[in-house]
Amino acid sequence: MKDTKLGIFSLSKRYDDELLWAHYANSHKGFCIEYDLDRLLSKQNPKHHFFDIKYTNEIPNLDISKIITQDNPDKLIKMMLGFKSQRWEYENELRIITENQGLNTYDYRAVKAIYFGLKTPEDEIDQVMKTLQGRKIKYFQMHLKPNSFEFEAKQIEDKFPTHIKYQYSIAPIAHLAVDPSVLKLEYQQFSPYLQKLAEIIRREPDCNEVSYIDLSLSKSTLDNPVFFAQYETKENGLQITLHYSLEKIDQEYNQIDDF
Repeated sequence: MKDTKLGIFSLSKRYDDELLWAHYANSHKGFCIEYDLDRLLSKQNPKHHFFDIKYTNEIPNLDISKIITQDNPDKLIKMMLGFKSQRWEYENELRIITENQGLNTYDYRAVKAIYFGLKTPEDEIDQVMKTLQGRKIKYFQMHLKPNSFEFEAKQIEDKFPTHIKYQYSIAPIAHLAVDPSVLKLEYQQFSPYLQKLAEIIRREPDCNEVSYIDLSLSKSTLDNPVFFAQYETKENGLQITLHYSLEKIDQEYNQIDDF
C-alpha cells in the first residue's frame, strides 16, 4: 500500500431518499444509476476493497501502533475509511476502494437502470437514453406519492429502442480450450456444459480469445459442479478467470440469441 493514491467510489443502497436527491442530484434535476454490484466488482483491476459504512457517534480510536502492524489491507482500509457520523446514516453508504485513483473501467453491463429525478429536463432524459441505447437498461422517473413526501419510481419507456447491441462481438475459442476428455469419469455427464460456457465467455465484451474451459476440482462436488473459464482480454492481454455454476451457465446460455 506504500506510495499508493487510493480511489474512493461512494454508493448508496437507496434510490428513493429525498435528501440524497437534494444533495447529490442537482436538487432533483439529475439522475441515479443502479448497478449490479457483482458485475461492477467482477473485473476490477488492480485490487479493490468494498464494505458498508459504519455509522457511529463516537470517533473511532485509530491506534497508530495497530495501523503500522496491520497486515490485513481490508481491515486497515476499513479502520481508516469505513466510519462516518451517525447523522449520515440516511445515506446507507457502500464504499468501493481502488488502489489507483482516477478513472476505472468496469463491465458496462453492470448498469441496470437509470432513475431520473422529479425535475430532470426532458431533453436531458432524451440525451441519456440516446447515449445508452443498445444496453438493455431500464428507465424510471421519480414521483411523489399522493399526500406524502415519500418518493416512488415509475418505469418509463425507452425512447431509443434498438436491436443493435452495444460493444457486441464473438471471440474465437483457442484450439483444445474445450476438451471433454479431461473431465473425470464421474463428471462426464456434465461435459456439454464446457461448450456452453465457452459460448458464453466468447461473448464477454472484453474477450479477445477463450483460453481454457474446465471443471474446478477445488470448488466442485458431484451435487454442485463448478466450472471455470479463462480468457484473454482485448485491451491488455490479461488472463481473466471466471467461475460458473450449472445454474448460472444455463441461465446465461439460454439468453444467447445469435446462434
